[in-house]
Amino acid sequence: MDIVILMVKSTVTEKVLAADKACIGPDTVVCTLQNGLGNEENVRKVVPANRILYGCGNMGTELTRPGACLARPFPGQNMFFGALERNALTDRAGNYLETCFKAGGLNPKYYDDVRPLVWKKALSNSGYNTVCTVLRMKVKDVYDDPNGVKLVWDIWHEGSNVAEAMGIPGLWEVMQKEMEPTVRGLGYYYPSMTQDLQHKRQTEVDSLVGTLSRYGKQTGVPTPTCDVITTIIKAIQANYDKMF
Repeated sequence: MDIVILMVKSTVTEKVLAADKACIGPDTVVCTLQNGLGNEENVRKVVPANRILYGCGNMGTELTRPGACLARPFPGQNMFFGALERNALTDRAGNYLETCFKAGGLNPKYYDDVRPLVWKKALSNSGYNTVCTVLRMKVKDVYDDPNGVKLVWDIWHEGSNVAEAMGIPGLWEVMQKEMEPTVRGLGYYYPSMTQDLQHKRQTEVDSLVGTLSRYGKQTGVPTPTCDVITTIIKAIQANYDKMF
């Protein structure tokens, strides 16, 4: 294949890549559009960095009835991606995907440096996905509770500090403007991780607060809220069969 696109949950990335080996040749570009951080690191175990695109999209999705999936793309730019290492091959693939997604009705962009946007989306998810999961509440209900929304702010602040230590400055100022649009657009949703909990599935905690915690240790940035939330969710998903 010219391009292989990964949009599965991060919990099955390695399994899917193993199954896709027959599709990935010496000139195939692999594009991960998965939520969270570190997905490109997993792809790099199979594909060299000079053939990897990574990014994600902004949209809420719900199953309105069996077999019917309704996607609600955010207004403005709602699909973004870039190359792990830019070259003629990744630029050609990135520009082609931008054209395809635009023709499909999205507002995409292939970036020279997509890291700030990937981190912004990952921080947003790390806050509400994880806190809604621990509290078993919808986004708006967490926002309306002072203790719930404080946990979201703490995760966003810690993640912004980690990003700055990794050479991505200014995210804390960006995240302070993110709260209202997030609640307005997704307030009545149970986030995907919360739905995983409802159905007793393994969650993407490792690619959200888990990765923030890991990067925090690597950079020497304290992430106490991310550490605790990661530990709690991992304990929950390891013990579904023991819960009342």
